[in-house]
Amino acid sequence: MIRSTTSPAPKDWTVLYYLAGNNNIADDMIKKMARLEQVGSTEQMDVVVQMGQPESGPFPGTTRFHVEKNPNPVRVRPEPVPPIPLKEAPSKRKEPLPQIYSKPVMNLGPMDMSQPSALQDFIEWGMKSYPAKHYFVVLMDHGYGFVGTIDDAVTHRSMSFPELSRTLSNVSEKTGKKLDVVGFDSCLIAQAEIADELAGTASYMVASEEVEYPLGWPEGNVMGALAKRLEKGSVSARQAARLAVKETAKDPAIKTMSAVDLSRLKPLHRALDRLAEALMKSELPKETLVKIVQETHNYCTVIPDETLCTDYRDLYDFARKLLSSPEVSDPAVRRAAFAVTSAVRLAVVAEAHPNEEAEGSHGLSIYLPTRGLLTNYDKSLTKNPHEHDSEALREGMTDRASLPEFRLWGRVYGDGRQKETNTVVNPKAIYKELKFAQSTLWDEFLEKLGG
Repeated sequence: MIRSTTSPAPKDWTVLYYLAGNNNIADDMIKKMARLEQVGSTEQMDVVVQMGQPESGPFPGTTRFHVEKNPNPVRVRPEPVPPIPLKEAPSKRKEPLPQIYSKPVMNLGPMDMSQPSALQDFIEWGMKSYPAKHYFVVLMDHGYGFVGTIDDAVTHRSMSFPELSRTLSNVSEKTGKKLDVVGFDSCLIAQAEIADELAGTASYMVASEEVEYPLGWPEGNVMGALAKRLEKGSVSARQAARLAVKETAKDPAIKTMSAVDLSRLKPLHRALDRLAEALMKSELPKETLVKIVQETHNYCTVIPDETLCTDYRDLYDFARKLLSSPEVSDPAVRRAAFAVTSAVRLAVVAEAHPNEEAEGSHGLSIYLPTRGLLTNYDKSLTKNPHEHDSEALREGMTDRASLPEFRLWGRVYGDGRQKETNTVVNPKAIYKELKFAQSTLWDEFLEKLGG
């Protein structure tokens, strides 16, 4: 299908879905397409998709779609949540995949969608081909908090957040337009470190502090609500971000969701820097601080083993526990902790945690281990800490069982299978790449806490 070289008149919104499915959630991307087709594009809104699939999939390679409403929409039912860890791959699908109604706009062949250039090209193409007053980009794939997102099974690579930040900045520079909303249909992305990294690249970020499963966002709810609002009039970026939180929270599988105003992060950045400094200077006993940290609401608890992401803890809850502890009397610590609570309330413009188990959630988590900024054996690392070559890593491990904190469950497999795997990462090297670590004392505080 060849599109006209003349750009159409701008609509109110263009929503760009980046479905990176060349991994063990390939089938979920097909189901995502079916959900998007429950609403499709409208007179006020275009919905476009770039979907990656393994060569064995129904749309092998990388395909772009202009999403149309299916006259006979498919109601996709999520698969039951698998046991974690999943000991063996399912022998067959429980039900056939839905048929995609929308016709492909183009097929780009095999592509590593974890490469920044792939994402940048898609967004720029979407903005040029489907111009709008507002742009909402949704990235759908695995997420590991600050460690990265967007996996590719063939290259064993994921995209880092410094890479993502540069990519979105490049889009703004080339198009002259900043994204209105960047959303993450991924696990564990609503982190202070990630929001700080993305500041200036979009107006709002929508993401979850917790693991998302089994199919993440309910696209029919989100796109349907946006379409209905647009029929009544214009929708601002803030309204769209808040609406996404409200509609995703209606799905019982969603544990947490929040929208963050990326222009309001400077007070939080300053408050966290001062809190780190105050805690390092304080005479508060280490065992008391460790106890407060351990009592702070944490995430990734669906995984029974201790992993890196179980040290992701709700930031507001941590500051609130410092303030409520009778053992924390240091005025500097208390002032800084109060400033953190105020700054979180300023930055988080919408937050939902419909399940009681997430009662300690307030919209942003932070990396808060009690063992310091962990690293592992030097010879187990690849040259690029975001390239996950499992075989090479295993050769460098002398005792993998002693490093449970580095295990990321459910890594990527190109044939669409799910399988337990132990992928080792270097959180210290990755954390040190973040602007947040480079411009605050938080990483120094973590080193002292774990020392």
